[in-house]
Order: sequence, then structure tokens, then C-alpha cells
Amino acid sequence: MSARSAIAPLKRAFQQAASKGPMGSTRQQVRGMSGGSIEEEIAEYKKWRVITYACVPGCIAYGAYTFSNAEHGHAHEKIPFEYLKIRNKRFPWGNGDCGLFDTTC
Repeated sequence: MSARSAIAPLKRAFQQAASKGPMGSTRQQVRGMSGGSIEEEIAEYKKWRVITYACVPGCIAYGAYTFSNAEHGHAHEKIPFEYLKIRNKRFPWGNGDCGLFDTTC
């Protein structure tokens, strides 16, 4: 077997791969981002316009209803567990017993 006959299949495979292009297919790549015809695009535009005009006022009405009927409960009283507020050293701000973001002191 000669070197030329051993290289021939590799050469043929390389030529086929090179002719297919970077994506590996012989078909031309087509962008599939739009629907196609202008009639389909107009129909989609009208559909989403109707959905928007129907849903946005509904969402605003639901938000107003929820806001007007909102009953917020009172915060639960915190039980003063002795292991939650261990102070080995006083803080350098305030009275020294409250944390930096503790608003109850």
C-alpha cells in the first residue's frame, strides 16, 4: 500500500467537510426570526395589541383592588431569648446595646 492510496480517503473526507461550510450542512442558513409574510406579521401585531389593551387595565384594576383591600397584620412580638442578644463588648454607637441597623432602640 502506497502513501498516496492511504492519504486519498483522508483527502476526500477533508474536501467534503470543507465544501459543507462551517455549520456542517450544504444548505444555506436562513434566519428563522420572523413569521414570513407581511400578513402574518400584521395578524400577530393585532393579536398582541388586543391582548395588551385587555390585560393592562385588568392588571391595574387588580392592583388597585388589592391595594385598597389590603390588611396588613401586626408584626409578631419578638420573644426576648437570652441567647439572641449576647453582648461581650458594647457597640461604639448609640447606647452601646443596640445593633447598627436596630431601629427599636
